[in-house]
Amino acid sequence: MPDNTKRLAAFASESPSLDLVTSTLRRAPMALQTLGDRWTLLILRDAFLGARRFSDFYRLTGAPHGTLAQRLKGLVAHGVLYRNPVGTGVSRYEYRLTGRGLGLTDFALCIWDWEHKWGGDSGMPEGLVHRVCGSLTTPTTVCSHCTRVAVLSDIQFEAGPGVASPLPGRGVSRRRDSHRLRSGPQVNRALHRVIDVFGDRWSSRLLAALFMGIRRFDELGTAIGISTNILSDRLRRLGVYGIVEQLRSAGEWGYHLTPAGLDLFPAVLAIHKWSNRWAAGPSGPALLLRHGPCGKPLDTRVVCSCCKKKLEPRDLELQNPKRHKPATSNRRR
Repeated sequence: MPDNTKRLAAFASESPSLDLVTSTLRRAPMALQTLGDRWTLLILRDAFLGARRFSDFYRLTGAPHGTLAQRLKGLVAHGVLYRNPVGTGVSRYEYRLTGRGLGLTDFALCIWDWEHKWGGDSGMPEGLVHRVCGSLTTPTTVCSHCTRVAVLSDIQFEAGPGVASPLPGRGVSRRRDSHRLRSGPQVNRALHRVIDVFGDRWSSRLLAALFMGIRRFDELGTAIGISTNILSDRLRRLGVYGIVEQLRSAGEWGYHLTPAGLDLFPAVLAIHKWSNRWAAGPSGPALLLRHGPCGKPLDTRVVCSCCKKKLEPRDLELQNPKRHKPATSNRRR
C-alpha cells in the first residue's frame, strides 16, 4: 500500500461538526436541483462548445427526445439558458447561455481539467490554448484576495445565514437512465466520467460530505439523509472511478478521497460559488468558506497557469479537437 501520510494530513485541520454538515447538505442548494442531473450537464457541456439548436443537443448528448425537451425547458425556467427566436418551423428557437449560465464557466473549466487528467480516453482534445498569452493552459483555481492556489487544507467551513432556514421540499427524483444513451459516431462522449459524478444528486452530496471531513459510513448516511443500500452503491461507484477508497486512519477505517478525488475540489468550489451567487435561498447560503492563509471569505477565480489572467470563454480554444471546433459560444455577449 502506498504511503498516504501526506494525503491524510490534508484533512488534519479542524473539520466542521456533523450537525453543520448535515444542516448544509439537507438544505442542498438550488445548484444541485438545477444542475444535479446527468442530461442537464451534458446539455451545458455542449452549450459551452457552441451547440444552439435542439437538433444539435439531440445529436451530441444522446438523450432521448422527451428527456432532452424536459431538461431544456428546466434550464430555461431556472434562467441558465434562454430561447432566442431564429426562424419558423421545428427549429424556430436556439438556446443560448444567459449571464447565470455563463457564471458556470469556472465549473466547466474545472471539470474539463479533471477529465483531461483522470478520465482516460474519452474523446478529449489534446489541450486548451489561452489566446491571451498563446500558451497551453491548465485551469488553476486561486483565491481572488491573495492569489494563492486554493487547496482543501486551507479552507475553513462556517455556518451561513441560511443554515437555519426551513428545509426545502423533496425534489423530483430522477432515475439514472444512462443506459438509454444512444450510440452513434456523433454522440459526444467527452466528460462522461466527471459528469456521472456531478450528475447524480447522491454522488455529488456524498462528495461534498467527504470534502467537509465526514469519513465514517454511518455519519455519511446521516449527513446526506441516504439509505444504506444507496450509500453503499455510490461509494462503490466512486471507488470504481478511483475517487474514493477505504483507509485506516487513527485506528479507524473510513472513506477518504484519493488524489483523483482531491482534484475535484476546484470544481466543488466553483459550483459552491455559483450557487451562493445565483441560487441561494431568501435567507442566504447555508455554508460559507474562509481562506485560512489570508483570513478573508473565500472568493475564487480560475486563471491561466501561464499568465495568471482570468480565463474567459472568448479567449480559449481547443487544441486539435477530435470532434468540435474552438469554443466560440457567446463571444458577442
